[in-house]
Amino acid sequence: APPPVDSSTMKDEPPARVVPPPPPNVGTCIKSMISLGSNAAALSTRNQTELINSMVGYCFHLANDQDAFARFLRSREDFQNEVPFSEMPATRDMLTDPELLQCIFSLLSHNPKTRATSGAHNASQPPGSTFQMKQGRKRSPSEDVAYITSKKRQLLSPIPKNRFHPKQAQGMHPSKTIAGDGSLKGQISEKSIPVFAAIILYSVFQHVDHWPVQIMKAFAEDSFGPRNWVDDERCKLFISNLETSLKQNEFDEKSSSAAEDAEAYFSSLMARSSTVKLASCPNNKVLNGAAISSSHQKTSSSKEKRKRSTIAKSSDDFSSSSGEEEVLELGPRKEEKNNADMENNRGLTVSSNNSSDNTSPLRNLFQGVSIAKRRVRSRYQMRSLELAYEAISNALKDRLDSKSKKNYRLLQVLPSFLPIPQVRCLASRHLTFWLQSPALAGLARKLFGHMVQELRCVEPPLSEDLEMIDNILKLNLKANQLSMQIEHVTMIAKKIPTRNVAQLIFTHCLHGETSSGSVSNSLKPNDDHLRMLRSVYAVLNRKLAANALASSVSSLFNQASTSGDLRSQLQNIRCLLCTVVDALGNLYDGFHFAKAIIKAQSSASTKSTTTIKTSARLIFECSLLVTRTIPSLQSALEAAPKKANKKTLSDFDLVDRAELENFRINMLGLRKTILRWCTTDICHVYQKKINLEEEAKCADAYYERGAVIRGPGAPSYESVLKVNSSLEYGDSSSPFHRMMALVRCMLFLSPPSEEEMKLFAMGGEEFDSGRFQRIRFCCHYGVDIDDKMLQIILCSPNVTPNTALSIIETLLLRCGSSCPAKIDCNVDTVWEIYRLADYAPKFRSDHDNSPDGISYAEQ
Repeated sequence: APPPVDSSTMKDEPPARVVPPPPPNVGTCIKSMISLGSNAAALSTRNQTELINSMVGYCFHLANDQDAFARFLRSREDFQNEVPFSEMPATRDMLTDPELLQCIFSLLSHNPKTRATSGAHNASQPPGSTFQMKQGRKRSPSEDVAYITSKKRQLLSPIPKNRFHPKQAQGMHPSKTIAGDGSLKGQISEKSIPVFAAIILYSVFQHVDHWPVQIMKAFAEDSFGPRNWVDDERCKLFISNLETSLKQNEFDEKSSSAAEDAEAYFSSLMARSSTVKLASCPNNKVLNGAAISSSHQKTSSSKEKRKRSTIAKSSDDFSSSSGEEEVLELGPRKEEKNNADMENNRGLTVSSNNSSDNTSPLRNLFQGVSIAKRRVRSRYQMRSLELAYEAISNALKDRLDSKSKKNYRLLQVLPSFLPIPQVRCLASRHLTFWLQSPALAGLARKLFGHMVQELRCVEPPLSEDLEMIDNILKLNLKANQLSMQIEHVTMIAKKIPTRNVAQLIFTHCLHGETSSGSVSNSLKPNDDHLRMLRSVYAVLNRKLAANALASSVSSLFNQASTSGDLRSQLQNIRCLLCTVVDALGNLYDGFHFAKAIIKAQSSASTKSTTTIKTSARLIFECSLLVTRTIPSLQSALEAAPKKANKKTLSDFDLVDRAELENFRINMLGLRKTILRWCTTDICHVYQKKINLEEEAKCADAYYERGAVIRGPGAPSYESVLKVNSSLEYGDSSSPFHRMMALVRCMLFLSPPSEEEMKLFAMGGEEFDSGRFQRIRFCCHYGVDIDDKMLQIILCSPNVTPNTALSIIETLLLRCGSSCPAKIDCNVDTVWEIYRLADYAPKFRSDHDNSPDGISYAEQ
């Protein structure tokens, strides 16, 4: 037996220091990332480890690039010095190699949950299958992998030793992802690959002002989907830049031009990636994400395995295992051939910085770089921002179309993307389902409020915002959520106080009232649609609200007049308007609303005798609504019995004098607008027929035998004021008399007791007491005349002298002793009326010698 050893005399020997292998060069890292990252979803654990090790090595070179770039920023005296790309090979290759950039983008969108645990071939096997490809003994991770895992804190930081941006380097350190996500120490995290891709992209693009759209696309897909890297603390700066870019920012012309150049460069670079990838892909098969030559598909002998293992051990790839371990063959391992293939097929830029053609696009990307710039700023402008918005909306559309039931996290994320109009529109389409879900109702209410706050106040409004507002108005909510809908719709009207938005809201409310039942029935002024209409009307400008409501009523009336019985449709519209006016109360400006209706009806493209009569009825009903704005008159009419004698309230003694005087002033202005519409629209429609009628009356054979070719015609002793009313308004009467009947009824020159007014306002039926008294009130106190009204008639190009005299005669008829009408007329206007009635015959000599055949002789 050996003698016992005294442990007290033994000295503690320090453990042998393990010298880590040198990191691989940039080309080896790029080659490994491209070969393994092309099919990252089907990678085995072993190949996934090799991919991460390659990304670690690439991060080491990026850290050296950042050191060189930091020295350049501190040492340069002015902004004219060029960026030393020769000292930044990893950054240069990322910005010039399309295949490498596309590979990192695909890794950024990598979802580890879709990866098969036993490789691509096992993933394709049916469930329960025991078939496995034999690629070597199944062993635990080698010592090299454990060593790399233990040394990640030294190799993964893009900025080694925190020399440039200490907080940034600390925030982007990915080692916590590997050991802090619930996995055992020494194991590889499934989320390491997309986190590493995000670290690499931010390390390269952190000093670039304009980023490619693919980054924003990957950000949206991960935000709406698995959230593999957007929630990682080490990607905080990367995410902050992307979130800042979502907001609306103002850009100057110089930065916009640079953004367009950068977008053109990245678009051309990514367009080459597919072509380069096809050219560089050898004719082999893919197994577990690695290229395996068809000549090596058979099981290799032990001698061949040991030979390949020795070659792998001597290579620069420090991710290979020890010589005793059997490794997976990745294809031809000749470094010279691979470097030549990378150089020829992928177009990897490894030349010196002396060539200006290779670095000219890079100089444009780094133009204006400064250490004083904020680290979090907007990275997308102009065209690139539009493409980023489109990519995000497409990602959200795909997510919503997938019909996934995991919407809780989605609703938490959506508020940060609501500055995008397309996202707001897509979210509004699913808002009803989210609000009705008990589990999502709370988040949906918050999302609803954020959507309204993000609306843009522009004129005309965005089409996406209009669709969103329409979807909000059509929400099918529970009874306890209707108040919330009314509140948010009111906020929309305050956020975008434009006529188009107000008209959209009012049209929805009016359609809601008409579709709820027959509007001829008594409508409750506290209905939800009326509450919404009143709430929106209250926050808008009075004139704007009246114009929008008039446009909605006009549109609804035009639709109703084309279908069904016109008389019943007019009755429904009249009842609806009365209910709306009563619901608005003091907010309603009847005179401005009537003028807005006239303006809306004047903009009609096609006009005929039928449409003119229909428009005249609508204008008349809206003009009659002004009597509901007189509180004392409204109270008196409501207090009177429903079947009261029509002669009651004949003197209207209960009406307040101040209110009556204000009514007469406003009614005079309204009648001017009505008269202008009559002389332009009504007279224009009837002008041709009236001219033919007057020419027929004036064409007398007696004047053709003498010097006068045309005279006044046969004398007529019938006044326009004393004719048969039933014949005037009927179809058998002349066009002139039908036109004059419309003018008299619209200007309240025909009392309600006349048959003419009954035919126009009620279709021949009897008036009820309230309607009769309202028309009588307007005919009694609303027939004042001033000089401007007469000038409208005299200056109208569509009115013949005979028609003008007839209208003036009709106006003056109401200014008698039985009516308290007022007349305000200048002397010059009286002389113009006299000259209008003056007769000037047309002589034969002047008619024959005139070039145009028309002239008048001086008397």
